[in-house]
Amino acid sequence: MTGRRGAETWERRLSLSLVEPAPGVAAIWARAKIDQNEDGLYRCENPAEVRKDAVAVALHHRLVTRYTSLVAVDDRPARPPEKPLESRAIERNLPHGMDYTQVFGADWPEMKMRTLTPGLMRKIKAVGQPGGQPVGLPQTATPAELQALVGLGLVLLGLVVLIWVRRGRRAGAAGA
Repeated sequence: MTGRRGAETWERRLSLSLVEPAPGVAAIWARAKIDQNEDGLYRCENPAEVRKDAVAVALHHRLVTRYTSLVAVDDRPARPPEKPLESRAIERNLPHGMDYTQVFGADWPEMKMRTLTPGLMRKIKAVGQPGGQPVGLPQTATPAELQALVGLGLVLLGLVVLIWVRRGRRAGAAGA
C-alpha cells in the first residue's frame, strides 16, 4: 500500500495470506461504485451511460437501485395441470362474535350477490355502503370528530392558562 501524508510518501507491505473472504464487502464496493456513477449526473455526463454503468454493476451484484429492482418469479404450478379448475362461493368473513343469520337473515346460505335485482342494487348503493355491499357490518372507527373537538378545547384552555399566568407575572413584576 502506498500513499501520501502531506509531502511525504507513505508505504506499507501487507500480507494477504491471512485475509478471509467476506461476502458483504463486494456489495459495499458495488454500492459505492453505483453512487460514484450516479454522481456523473451532477457532472452533466450522459444519463444513458450513467444508467447503463449503474445497471451493469447492480445486476452483477444483485442490488436494488433507482434503475433496477428485484422480482421473485415462482414458475411452479399451484395445481397439477390435469386437475380441472373449479369455482365455488366462499363464506364472507364476519367480525368475531357475529352470526351469519344476524347479518344476512335466515336464508343467508341461498343469498348470492348475482341474484339481487337491479332496483335493489340501486337502493343499496344509494344508502352509501362501501362498494355497494348489501350487508351493514358494525363500524370500528374511532369517534374522530369528538376527539378533535376535545383536543381543540384543551388547546384553547391551555392558551387561556398561559395568558393568565403571564399576566400574573407581569402584575407581580410591576408591583415589586
